[in-house]
Amino acid sequence: SHHKPVVFGHSAIVFGGVNDYDNSPHAFEFDSHQLKWSKLNQAGEVPLPRDDHSLSQIDGNSFLIFGGFVAGSRVNECYMGKKNGNTLEWKQIGQNSPEQPGIRASHSSVVYQNKCYIFGGQDDDNNKLNDFWCL
Repeated sequence: SHHKPVVFGHSAIVFGGVNDYDNSPHAFEFDSHQLKWSKLNQAGEVPLPRDDHSLSQIDGNSFLIFGGFVAGSRVNECYMGKKNGNTLEWKQIGQNSPEQPGIRASHSSVVYQNKCYIFGGQDDDNNKLNDFWCL
């Protein structure tokens, strides 16, 4: 539960979430033509396991992850994932940027015209956020 999907054509990629004991570090792909799940390999700067993050499609094989819960704390990390065959290649972006939103989980995000928009969520003190960011 609390994982996030992103859709590319006839495939959906799911990253993170919570299993019975902790956050999941895995990424899976569902092929809607074959009705089959497969576990994806991950390379590069792989994000720590998380839940309640946002996932937003950039283009036909790339997406952004922002924020979420990592080891019980909310974060404001941003990663770009790129699907290359059966592997997700990861890169952390925007770290230590003063223009980056504060820590949050349970927020919404969307990519539109090459910009990522982030709205709301909750911070580490459980304050409900009503801010809007453009990355």
